[in-house]
Amino acid sequence: MMTARPPILFQRIISGLITKIYSFIHTVVNLRFRDWIYLALFLLGPVVSGALIGVKIFAEYLPPGDDPGNWLKRINAFLGNTYPLWNEGLVSYPPLFHMVAAFLTLFSGDSVMAMKISALLSFMLIPITSGCFAYKISGSRQVSVITSLVVSSLPMHYEMIWWGAYPNLLGIALLPIGVYAIIRVIEGYYYFKSFAGLVLITCLITLTHHLTAIVFAGILVISIIILLYLRAFFFRIRLANILSLTIIIAYTAYLIRSGYLIANPLMTQVDLYEKLLWAFKSPIVLYILIISSILGILKLIRNWDVFSATLLSAWILSPLLLALSQYIEVGVDAGRFMLFLGTPMTIASTMVLPDLKEAFKISKTPHKGGNESEYSIEISIDKILPAILIITLLALNPLAAISTNDSAYEYYDWLSKDYRKYSDQERLQVLEWIKENTSASDVIVASYHLGRWIEGFSSRRTLMDIPLNTIAVRDEFYRSLSAQTILSSNYKVANGYFMIDDQSPLAPTFAPLIYVSNKWGYEPILYLDDSSVRFSFERGGKTWIEAPFKAWLYNYSIEKWETQTRLILFYQTIALRINKTVEIMKNTPYFKIHYDVAPATDAKLKEAQITLFLAWGRIIKDFKIIDNGFRLSTGTGEVVVTVDKKLTHVEAGIYEEFNQHRVFIKMPLKPEGDSFTITFNNPNPVSQYPQNWFMSFAEASADFKPNYIVVPKEHPFHKTRTWTPPYPSGEVTYVEDAFVRVTFSKAGASWVEAPYRGNVTQEVVVENGRVISYETLGLIFHKEVKNEGDEITISYRVEPKPGVKIDSIQVPIWQAWGRHVSYVNISGYKALVVSDAGSILIEIDKDASLSHGLDPEFKAPRILAFKKAVENKVEISIRFRPLNYLSSLTYEYVSTTRPHMTEGDRVNIINESIRFEPVFETSNIIIYEIKWPQT
Repeated sequence: MMTARPPILFQRIISGLITKIYSFIHTVVNLRFRDWIYLALFLLGPVVSGALIGVKIFAEYLPPGDDPGNWLKRINAFLGNTYPLWNEGLVSYPPLFHMVAAFLTLFSGDSVMAMKISALLSFMLIPITSGCFAYKISGSRQVSVITSLVVSSLPMHYEMIWWGAYPNLLGIALLPIGVYAIIRVIEGYYYFKSFAGLVLITCLITLTHHLTAIVFAGILVISIIILLYLRAFFFRIRLANILSLTIIIAYTAYLIRSGYLIANPLMTQVDLYEKLLWAFKSPIVLYILIISSILGILKLIRNWDVFSATLLSAWILSPLLLALSQYIEVGVDAGRFMLFLGTPMTIASTMVLPDLKEAFKISKTPHKGGNESEYSIEISIDKILPAILIITLLALNPLAAISTNDSAYEYYDWLSKDYRKYSDQERLQVLEWIKENTSASDVIVASYHLGRWIEGFSSRRTLMDIPLNTIAVRDEFYRSLSAQTILSSNYKVANGYFMIDDQSPLAPTFAPLIYVSNKWGYEPILYLDDSSVRFSFERGGKTWIEAPFKAWLYNYSIEKWETQTRLILFYQTIALRINKTVEIMKNTPYFKIHYDVAPATDAKLKEAQITLFLAWGRIIKDFKIIDNGFRLSTGTGEVVVTVDKKLTHVEAGIYEEFNQHRVFIKMPLKPEGDSFTITFNNPNPVSQYPQNWFMSFAEASADFKPNYIVVPKEHPFHKTRTWTPPYPSGEVTYVEDAFVRVTFSKAGASWVEAPYRGNVTQEVVVENGRVISYETLGLIFHKEVKNEGDEITISYRVEPKPGVKIDSIQVPIWQAWGRHVSYVNISGYKALVVSDAGSILIEIDKDASLSHGLDPEFKAPRILAFKKAVENKVEISIRFRPLNYLSSLTYEYVSTTRPHMTEGDRVNIINESIRFEPVFETSNIIIYEIKWPQT
């Protein structure tokens, strides 16, 4: 019987692995005591540093930092839950770390624990691979031990693990292997094996993080240039390097095409020397490494190890040159490149370490004619000085590492918990509640530090206000700006010189918040509360003040053109109608807010009183009154404000109630109504991102359909939604069949009947309403209630029985009990009703009429719809529409008995507005469910 044999290549691979395993076992078995000592010293640094990290990282369930929440999302995606990725793919973000952690999850059953173990192993692997690389190029076990000890105490790696840069740490751990693979190819040993090794490690490095891949590409390019200069760029080297570069470039191109950001347009230039000090923490350590790494490379050259010297030089130069690219307007995170210098500088520095036997020579010289001998010690200065430098490194670096380990952990733990506004237990409670009580397809809006963990731990799509200069995925710009709008605004608009963040009319506080551009970005400078724009007027012999605040009628509309955006907000208070129009043009260093105010009753306007508060935390550094306005500076931002009306008062100072800087202005108004425009100018225009951008609460909500909002209780969203009065909602009016009157004549007498105490002959309830037919003594009624879109329609069609002649129908629309109606305006066949439950528009047939007043019989306010019969039939339709922004109408149908009606059916017209209903909270975090108006 024939059996299939495994392929020869497979056999060779298995055979090679078995040989390697036997070789490793043989080596371990034959280790001498001295070898075990070296091995223990070599692993001492990784073990101690791992213990320092492990004690803290396993102390709490969730590690510090925000990035780990992002990595957890991607780990879970490899385990099958791709929904939180939005439209990203598994490899549209460098996936190696996430793949490793997902693999470990299969054994641990806990993706959080697997992620922490993967991070710790990546951290500990850096000194191991660095020490092995140092041994390979120096042949000295002393050098490898010292390299391992120094690298394990480099402060930048402690900084990185606590902010959550796990993929970067894995990439840094693989870089020594990658550089050694290049050296092997250059030296030509086992070329095909070395070639395959370089290709493999290039793939692995490329899949860790784009910065690591770019640094490795830089090493390849710089080494090519140096080898070309040395005329040592042979075909085998050319082929290997070009293939490695092709792999990096191809995957980077794929990332860019998939929406990955290699460069961020908001990245600002940094002081590279400051970033060097930030990376190394100690100036002394930095200077020692600079000096000794130069000496180490020179020693390699002197020893004719040109290839190692070339690769180490390229390794050091690559991050430095990449960081310098910020000066040619490349939006890279230049500061992070400094973090890649620690390992190559340490390896280069340890190359100067001499053999201690050569540094100290002890000789014995016997005395002539005597028994005693003289001992002399010869110290080689050129060898002992490098040793002193390395010993100093070994002494100082651990101190910096321990200090950084504590301070970085505290800082990133403090930051990732929203400045310690809540505990780890609270955060876990919230994450567990979301995971167990929301649908897997729900969309959550959250503050940034909570949001990263909601998408990672709770596995929900999450909109969060990510700092724009930290974004690495293009679509996150749109999602972040949308989250900012939902959490803090009704709309947000920017033209490069100003950004306006306006909560009106959803909330009157801090609206609009005005940002002015400077060289760092957009600086918040002023806000103009709706409640601080006050209009005084006379009414009934008294002076009153009203503002577009707690308005019962409010609306909002947008007009957009190619170069201009106009936002119109309309309010009606008890006595005034106020229009606020914001106009902002593309690429212009100014914008305008226009107010138009007129009495809605018999009031007479007197003056406008406007308070412009400085943004929180800002104070007036310089203030100057100019013609019809003022110029104000906070030190970091400056704005010129002018009004197209004569000002009677301008004052700057501190508002004592809030202890806040503000500017107060007054201007007279015409009694019958007036308007004025406030223009905001940026006197030092510096264009910033985002430019020519607009987003509204309604648009963002329509795009993403969020279901919940999760914020700390200190977040402005919670404060403004809590302090703001509830949006007007409730029952506004009702129509009751018992009061519908149809006048008709029969047998020479005049009669009145209503669809009341009749008999129901047919009733059909459909998805958007109901249809009912009933009979009285003389009439047949057909009634339809229909809810389509944002409109409710109630229709009556009346037919006569034999001998009946119909004259007319009247339908009273009653004001709901306990409702306060401030304003009713009848205009032809339309009626505007402004009430404390919201505002609605009532519209009837054009050939019918409307009137308003007290019912003569019941002395209750109502709107009366009246229509004459045509050809012995009468039909009337009454339509109700909501007027307030983000409101809709629904109805409640209250029916009486069937088939005989003992009373009359009633339809309650209810105005519903958006609501944020608390559904879960801890001491410091709250979850709102968004209750959208039903349509």
